[in-house]
Amino acid sequence: MIFRRITYISVLIVLLFISGCSRNESNEQQEGPPAPRVEVTEPERRTLAATLMSSGTITSRNEVRVIAQTEGKINMIEVEEGDPVREGNVIVQLDDSVPRAQYREAEASYHEAKRNLERAEQLYERNLISEQEYQNIVAQAQIAESRYEYRRALYEYTIIYAPISGVITYRGVDRGDVASQRDHLLTITNLDELVIRVSVSELEAPHLSRGDEVTVQVDAYRDDQFNGRIRRVFPAADPATRLIPVEVELIDRDERLFPGLFARVEFQTERRENVLVVPVNAVMTNPQGERYVYTVNDDTAHFRAVVAGMRTEEYIEIIEGVSENEKVVVRGAGALRDRTPVQLMTER
Repeated sequence: MIFRRITYISVLIVLLFISGCSRNESNEQQEGPPAPRVEVTEPERRTLAATLMSSGTITSRNEVRVIAQTEGKINMIEVEEGDPVREGNVIVQLDDSVPRAQYREAEASYHEAKRNLERAEQLYERNLISEQEYQNIVAQAQIAESRYEYRRALYEYTIIYAPISGVITYRGVDRGDVASQRDHLLTITNLDELVIRVSVSELEAPHLSRGDEVTVQVDAYRDDQFNGRIRRVFPAADPATRLIPVEVELIDRDERLFPGLFARVEFQTERRENVLVVPVNAVMTNPQGERYVYTVNDDTAHFRAVVAGMRTEEYIEIIEGVSENEKVVVRGAGALRDRTPVQLMTER
């Protein structure tokens, strides 16, 4: 009797356990996984501007290397790096003792040759000298004149004038040095006309035109921006790199800027007014290259193919597929399929 009662109790426990498990499994099947949470935003109208960044070094558009045209000891050079000079100022004087003596000698020979030529012309007109003698005297006068011009030029080259107004940015000699012909003595830079030459892709160059305004950032002054303008777009590309040089002039004269500084130039390659846009992370691309988004209506995500246009770092233009006032998923779209139930996070 006792054995039967124990068996009955055991069977009852087993049945209760099986019934509880069945109810738990049924509840789990009915509840299922929670709906994915997504963040949405509404498309908006904006002005989009595509930009291109390229870097280069600031240089002067007008920089002159002062070269010695004759040799001689440097008697005077009073300018140093950083000194301003005006066009026509005397900046270097070479010892002129030898060139002056040679010039005076050539001058005397020239005047003597001129007098001989004048006498020869009178004699030739009277047929007192032959044609050959007359031509020889003419040739001698021409040689004397050329030698005189040459010696005068060398003598005048001992005084060197500033060819342009600007600032001395290089000095390669000192007083007392002996300069040889073709020696680089000084460099004068006009700091009022600073330019930056950069290179852009041949695909971007057609979007750039002379006179377009640009923004310039200089690494030495990271918190400041400077205004620039495209001065010229070169008409040929480098065949090896397919890059085209572009020269930018700095509009605002700033004393902090000078040749040699590294600069970054930002070009605006395209501008679109009042276009419908969404954040770039809202638009995805399938393996076939087709773009799409997910919109949300009644807590359900819907697949929507779109035609996209211009893109910037933050936004992408939507030409077809989505209209204003719709809700577009910007976060959490990776786990979605068409008609997936979703939970909305706070709208952007």
